[in-house]
Amino acid sequence: MKILHTADWQIGKPFGSIADPDKRAAARKARIDAVDRVAEHARAHDVDVVLVAGDLFDSTGSERGAVLQTCAALGRIPCPVIVIPGNHDHGGPGSVWHQEYFRDALQQYAPRVIVALEPAPIVLPDIVVFPCPLLRRSEAFDVTAWLRNGEVLRAAPAGAVRIVLAHGTVLDFSGAASDAEAALDAEAASDTSGAVRAKAWYSGAHEPDRFPKGADYASGSVLLVDVQRGQAPAVQTLPSGMLRWHVVERALHGADAVADLRAHLFTYLGARVQEDLIDLRLTGSISLAARAALDAVLAEFDALLLRFDVDDRTVLEPTDAEIEALTQRAADPMLARIAARLHEEMRAGGADADDARLALRELHRAVQELS
Repeated sequence: MKILHTADWQIGKPFGSIADPDKRAAARKARIDAVDRVAEHARAHDVDVVLVAGDLFDSTGSERGAVLQTCAALGRIPCPVIVIPGNHDHGGPGSVWHQEYFRDALQQYAPRVIVALEPAPIVLPDIVVFPCPLLRRSEAFDVTAWLRNGEVLRAAPAGAVRIVLAHGTVLDFSGAASDAEAALDAEAASDTSGAVRAKAWYSGAHEPDRFPKGADYASGSVLLVDVQRGQAPAVQTLPSGMLRWHVVERALHGADAVADLRAHLFTYLGARVQEDLIDLRLTGSISLAARAALDAVLAEFDALLLRFDVDDRTVLEPTDAEIEALTQRAADPMLARIAARLHEEMRAGGADADDARLALRELHRAVQELS
């Protein structure tokens, strides 16, 4: 029995941190496009069923166009798909799951999709899925409680693979109910990725939606699960994401620092334009000329990238030649006096030093434009 396990699609995510509206639209579209890669994996690996462990949509009231596009994409998956609502798109009254247009779209475009809005076994050939949907954003009780009685699991047809489908939680069969885990073959959950224990797996999101916060962050993939009754599942990670989120740290020093930074940033992009997102963190010291070059590089990559966050902590350190060119201007003595005063305040390192650096930078830029 082959299962494709995925979750946290969050179709309709607004991506408010992306300022450009066209780029925001591209980021939202990427999440729908990634569904086709899920379909490709299902077809290539002859998958029996796709399980979506919650948060198919980003909210209970996702925009209608995105919902309809998602239904069409789900219809291109060549096998049954079982979906449960999660905390983002909970299944309470008035949510997208109850809208007539959504039900009509599923019937029209994706008749193989099963939306589980109640905790009741779903029986397919050779597999029984035990869904644990969220009907509120925050449930006051354990939605997996109905499975604590091992009889519920053992009542499944003999020989059928038994899967628990949950969002943001993993069953803890312990104490008097410990015999229930023996009746279970796999637990498909969400919110992160990787194995919790031999039978319990988090899939992570099919498309990344944030910068990694640590080396263990994994997203942009689905899990191919090969499971047989009474055996631990064999799990393989398959790539499904398109957008790439990078954290880049760079210390700038020396005459070639900005040119080296530009070349380094291009190693992430290749030929990809507006398909990558970079969180750039800069330190070091640069000259006035290098500052102008850096501003040009930052503007270039702001256009190339889908999102470009810059934490610029570089310190402006004019070279002796640059200071001399500004303070020894015989043809413009007033400008020379201003530059000398700013340089003096900068070197003094007092409360006004940062403002002096900024003013000296702008003065240098103005002089270059007039030259």
